[in-house]
Amino acid sequence: MVSSYINCCSFHIEFHNYIFFIFLDYDLVHLFTSVLLEDPAVQTCTELRVMYYQMASLFVYHTPNYVHMGSACDQSYRLRKFTEFARPCLTSSLTAVDLQEKYTGLQLLSHLIAKFNVLRTATVQVFQCLAKGAHTETKKIVNPALDILIPAWIQGPEDQKALALATKKIMLEDHGIQSCVHILGIIVRHSDLYYPIRHQILPHIILIISRLSVQQLPLEQRRLALDMIYTTAQWDVRCRREITENYSKEITDDLNPGDNNNSSLTENLNIQTSAKTEPTNSPIDKPQRDQLVNLLIRFACQAIDASQSGSLSEQSVSRTLAQLEFALRSDVWGGETCELRLAFIDRYFSPDDSSSSHSMSSTPSGGVPANSLNTHGIHMSGTSNTTPTSTPSGPHANASSTSALGATQATSLLMTLEVLRVLFSTLESPTLLINVKHFSVGLCNVLTRQLTNVRLIRSCAGLIRAMLERYPAEASHRQKVTAYPELYDIYSTVLKAIQDSFTMFSENVSKATLLTRLQSAFLLFTSTQVQSNPHAFVDRCIVQLVKLVNRLIQDLVTPNCNSNAQESGTSAQLTDLLIMGLEMIKSRLNVVSHEMRKTIFGPDLCLIMDRARDPRLFCAVLQVLRDWINVPKSEEHFAPTAREKVNFFYRLWQAYPRWIDNSPDVAREILECVYD
Repeated sequence: MVSSYINCCSFHIEFHNYIFFIFLDYDLVHLFTSVLLEDPAVQTCTELRVMYYQMASLFVYHTPNYVHMGSACDQSYRLRKFTEFARPCLTSSLTAVDLQEKYTGLQLLSHLIAKFNVLRTATVQVFQCLAKGAHTETKKIVNPALDILIPAWIQGPEDQKALALATKKIMLEDHGIQSCVHILGIIVRHSDLYYPIRHQILPHIILIISRLSVQQLPLEQRRLALDMIYTTAQWDVRCRREITENYSKEITDDLNPGDNNNSSLTENLNIQTSAKTEPTNSPIDKPQRDQLVNLLIRFACQAIDASQSGSLSEQSVSRTLAQLEFALRSDVWGGETCELRLAFIDRYFSPDDSSSSHSMSSTPSGGVPANSLNTHGIHMSGTSNTTPTSTPSGPHANASSTSALGATQATSLLMTLEVLRVLFSTLESPTLLINVKHFSVGLCNVLTRQLTNVRLIRSCAGLIRAMLERYPAEASHRQKVTAYPELYDIYSTVLKAIQDSFTMFSENVSKATLLTRLQSAFLLFTSTQVQSNPHAFVDRCIVQLVKLVNRLIQDLVTPNCNSNAQESGTSAQLTDLLIMGLEMIKSRLNVVSHEMRKTIFGPDLCLIMDRARDPRLFCAVLQVLRDWINVPKSEEHFAPTAREKVNFFYRLWQAYPRWIDNSPDVAREILECVYD
């Protein structure tokens, strides 16, 4: 086998570097056919035959003129010798000994069919033998051979019929997972050649994918199923485009002067009607579309593996979500008639007991691997990119009711949340609401028990935003948070999680253990501010938010001589949250009570102006003051009083010397605020 490797590589390099023009009786091909193939050892040595098959393939591919001169005779001596040498591989038995020999010989036959007009009657048999070669150890031989054979074989309608019959026969006879995956791979790689016969094989494709959907498949096979469904969607789009183009062309021809318009129009309408009803020119039926959409969603939830690295993981996620968004477009399969059936999706929200014990020792807090989904924020729902610096421990550990997730379940759950987000962002079907019941309980459990898992809550926030954009929440003066009964539990759980997190942080002394929960709450909080009704959740949480901001200000601007590096990092994260809180309160000062503005909010701003050392925080307060003072006349009833304005300006003048040396930009902001 070493000599085979050396010889074949040497031939390959030589064929690439040199071009021969002279046909000689003693050239390499002549020596190969007249000497090497006549050696009696060829009949007894399998390794020798494999090497000769490889050498013959190189001869046919690189120097076809040396194999057959293209003379008047149908087959030259050399071509006939090559054909006779490889033909026994069509009938050889499939044993472990001659697997490589059989498929290497079939590869030679594929090269012969592609280069010369030979073995046309045996082409179907060669295809069937290669299409049944689903063995893992021969994949590197079989797939290139098929990629050579199929384009050379399919040249007309008769060849397409033969391809359809051969493919259907294999689908009906071979039900093993490897065989199903192999035939799907062939169709995906040669989708253009299978397009004219798609209606003949589509029922079998759906049957195979449905069978694979209930199996525990490796990641590559799950992706292949996704690619197959995506290819089918592309077929459907191409078919509709061709129908539209043909119809437009017929209308243009009808408007041509000098033609009999009435008879021509009638004829063309008949052609159009027949084109719509003829199976080869018609789009996919609605039941098949719905079945493929639901299979696509099922496989999309499994399109990522916990063992993948960060960059590879994000590439897989992006590709899968792009395929899903394409299929769910209103002009593809995602119209109002699309019928979702998501009864399977609840299992991705269920605890994975088998992997949770392993994940406790191999994954970070929350059970999500460090390189899992959303490490770089594939879908960011808030303005904070921070990650938790600590996990709940001590007396407050049970406050968040967290439960560790296994690595496999956490990865599947993250992907499922992203898939649901795409559904609510893209799909226009009314069956969305009907299917909420299948994941409502699981999503509420995640929002209740996984608030310390920032990555997971970030994905939840993306889903919540998509749901609110499609089904907005009710205004704060309404008793119920939503008019949709299917969404009431989810929206209420989000509201309660935000309110409880704000209250818990405001009333407890130990803040480090609650930081991750507060970050998650702000992710959810920012995701609720959608364009249709941005203040529905803010108004319902405004009291808790004002108290939280008051507590954050007390903790951040009060000097602490015992602070260390870890506390400094925590303070930076809390400062970001405080600035976000101030921005939210500023936009809704009209719903803050007069007493709360007078006793809490106003004094808090003064405290920041007196003691703050963070330029970002001080500038945020300046912006709040500007917007609060310069309110429109219609909102003057909640503007600061004249006495409060004087107090604010007095504090600003006192703070000016503190910033003029350290931060000239802040000092300039102070002057602009005062003079405005």
